[in-house]
Amino acid sequence: MWVESATASRRAEVLAGQAYLRLHLAATKLGLSLQPMGQLLEEYPEMEAPRRALYEALGVGTRSTTVQMLARIGYGERIPPRRAGSSPRSSARAVDPENPPHFRGGRLAGRSRIR
Repeated sequence: MWVESATASRRAEVLAGQAYLRLHLAATKLGLSLQPMGQLLEEYPEMEAPRRALYEALGVGTRSTTVQMLARIGYGERIPPRRAGSSPRSSARAVDPENPPHFRGGRLAGRSRIR
């Protein structure tokens, strides 16, 4: 399953994301699972050949279009619904706002220092 657009603008990316979310919700309602497969869509030199091959396989290689989202769809393991009010995330009280887990010691995801 893929979502494509005529341009690669920020607006097109947002609209494609919205379309993907609507599709994902509809699939979930039907008991289907979606798994995003965005690695092939990354735009750096090492992914150029695989991305070109993907476009050819999808039949969009000859059109002026951008594949914005790519996902596989199928039946997955049934996950029981959570009880009301539960969440797989940490509670707000468990996170120190001055030093959240993804921002330790002034570094974001182990990369460069935030200034």
